[in-house]
Amino acid sequence: MKPFLTVLIPAYNEGPRIAQAIRGTAEYLRRQPYAWEILVVDDGSQDDTAERVAAEQGPCPQLRCVRHETNQGKGAAVRTGL
Repeated sequence: MKPFLTVLIPAYNEGPRIAQAIRGTAEYLRRQPYAWEILVVDDGSQDDTAERVAAEQGPCPQLRCVRHETNQGKGAAVRTGL
């Protein structure tokens, strides 16, 4: 089913915080009556951000991650997500 809403999270070196952000967002969205997804754009993080996002995909199948190989800035991450 095509999502009604996509929540875009641009991320750069957010490893310590990204799981909590995903869980809190998903918890809220699960109470909504429409289809949704969470899209994380990892903007070339040097830490374990991508791995932590991948670990959240099991409990949250509506979660997707796109990864930039190098850091391109928040604007580029948002453009990629859009």
